[in-house]
Formats: sequence, C-alpha cells, structure tokens
Amino acid sequence: MAICCFFLFRNTLYYYLSDKRHVVEFQVDPFFSLTKSIRVKYPVVIGNTIVLLVDSLGFTEKYTNIIEHEKFNKSIIDSHNSNTFNKYKNIIFILGESAFRDRHSVYRYSKNTTPEMSQIFSQSNSCIINNVHSPSSITRDAIPMLFSFAKPDDELPLLNEKNIIEMANVQNYKSSWISKNGESGPHSSKYSIIAKLSNIFIEDLQDDLQLPQQLIDTDFQNNEKNFIVIHLAGSHKPYKLGYDETDKLSLPDGDDYDLTVYHTDRVIKQIYNILQEKLDDFILIYTPDHGEIVNLGHGLLRKSKEFSNQYEIPLMIYSTYDNYPCKEIETYRNNNQMINTSNLVYLLSNLLGFSVNIDPSFIQNDLILSVDGQSYDYQTHIKQYQK
Repeated sequence: MAICCFFLFRNTLYYYLSDKRHVVEFQVDPFFSLTKSIRVKYPVVIGNTIVLLVDSLGFTEKYTNIIEHEKFNKSIIDSHNSNTFNKYKNIIFILGESAFRDRHSVYRYSKNTTPEMSQIFSQSNSCIINNVHSPSSITRDAIPMLFSFAKPDDELPLLNEKNIIEMANVQNYKSSWISKNGESGPHSSKYSIIAKLSNIFIEDLQDDLQLPQQLIDTDFQNNEKNFIVIHLAGSHKPYKLGYDETDKLSLPDGDDYDLTVYHTDRVIKQIYNILQEKLDDFILIYTPDHGEIVNLGHGLLRKSKEFSNQYEIPLMIYSTYDNYPCKEIETYRNNNQMINTSNLVYLLSNLLGFSVNIDPSFIQNDLILSVDGQSYDYQTHIKQYQK
C-alpha cells in the first residue's frame, strides 16, 4: 500500500510540475490548481479522496482582500487636471473576451462580422486603432493591467495602490461593473478585487445580450458622472455558446468563431443605442482582455505561425466630446509603433481628471506577462514561438 501511494504521489507531482501553468496557478489559488489537475489525471474515487486530503491542508486563494487603498501610483501628480477635470462625465468601457483583431471586418476581415462597430467607431472624434496588443494572453493577468498600475514585471501596484475604480470613486463618478461572467475563483479573483470596489457590481448572467438591460436597470442616466465597465463573455471557448440563431441567419458564411464576433457586435450596438438615448455626451471604449488562436484558444506556449494571435486585439474609441482620447492614445506607441493596452490605465486616469506623468520606459519597454509567470519583451517573445 505504501509503495502504491509513493508511486501515485510521484506521478502526480511529475505531471503537475511538468506544466509551468500549474505552478503559476498554484501561486494564485493552490486548492483549485491542485484539484483541477488531480481530477483530470485520476478517476472519481481516487481523485475525490486526494481532493479531500488537499482540502485538509488548508490552502487558500491569493487574491481575496478587497480593500480600499490609500496610496496613489507615482504617475499620478494630482487629482485636478485643468484640461480634463469634470469634462468627460460619462466613460463607458466595454471589455471583450478572446477577440482576435483580424476576425473583425472593421479591421478588413473578409466576412462582415462587425457591421455595427464599423459604423460606430468611424464617426467624428472616433478611432479604430491599429497595431495594438494585450499585456497577457489570459484574462486573469490581462485585466488587472487594464484597470490598475500593475505591469508585467510588477504586480505590487495592484495590491498596494489605488486602481481605476477607486480613482473614479475619488472623483465622484458613480462606478459600475456589469459582467456576464462570474467574477470570482482562480481565473478572475485577481481582477475581482478591482471590480468589487465599484459602487454597483453585477455578475453571472446567462448571455451577453442581457448586459444592455442590466445597464438600463442601474438608472445610470440619473448620475452626474458615470464610470462603467461592461465585461462580456465574447468569443471565449466553447464558441458554440457565444452565438445564437440570429447570428447564424445574419452571417451564414461565418464559422463558429466569426459568429461570436458578430454576437459581440450586436451587443455593442445595443449598448451604444442605450447610451445615445439616455446621455447627452459619453466616451465609449471597446477592447478585449486578449486575443485568440482560433480553434486552439489562448494562454498557449507552443510554436505556431499563429502564436501572436492570442495577443493581437482590436481597440476602438467613440467620443461625443472631442478627439482627445484618440489623440492621447497615439502618444502611447513605442518605437515599434505598437500600443500595449497595459498603458490604457494612463488614458483612463487622464479622462477621470487626474494629472499624469508617464514613465517613458513603460511605453518603450514593451513587456508582456507570459503564462509561465515571467515577463518578456513582446517582440522577442513572439519571435521565439512564431514558426
């Protein structure tokens, strides 16, 4: 019996440590990471017995403290930017999921997957931005770098400094986070500590098409100022769960992934119509957490000619105020003419009325956080895995 247990433990440990993602997941949520691997490898009785043993060891999740922070990031000079303070009173950020840029017709894809986005983001003071990539290829790591000052090589600002939701609250915006997804557990706890600081927090819906009604139900139009994040399920696998019959009829030549993009397009149009009806002025930003290697997924470390697709994303901005957001974002391009969306936090800070002093190295040192838990130069990382 002892020999059997020894070999069982050895094989489990070898299987677990052979995948770097297991090690990174363990640092976030040890219990989830271990039990997921155990249940994959072992049948029900043995697996459940080991899970009970793991549970008895008392492992806990890393990102559980939802606290308000006292300290601002060092890039924030003061809270009264003379050019933007109290100017942009309605800021709406639609956060997509697993959206590969080159499957959007607005980025010249051959199938008409984004007819509504093409119209919305082609208007005056709006922009469809090229050469943009995410700071990570998984949701858990990408979203904290959109809404906090965490960087691929430094997560401490996420844990120790005010994030964008807190900064919106400081400036007397009514903050709302409305998500189709359940914003808890190992894949989302790292950013749920941001989301749950919102004045209004809504999660765990059945379909992205329910998000517009949830937005209406917040009565946001009655607030003097709004900062709203709307988090889609978007184009996450399995793709068949991300579209409906309307999408199939409207885009008969589209594959499963195309139909999820078309579904997102419909959701964005509905949200846009609501904003147009209920607000005089607003800024609407759309970008996903990361891209997708279509039919394979994301968060992958394998050599492929499509490796970079899991980082390549759309970024679009609509504004009824002026063209400041579109002009400002262009100043975030590095020497390779790329924009890393980890730097969107500076645009959001400016829009919220803060004065910002950006360290130029954050723009030029174009880092990503890999699923192995290490930070790398984006171009170097892509070349390493791109066949």
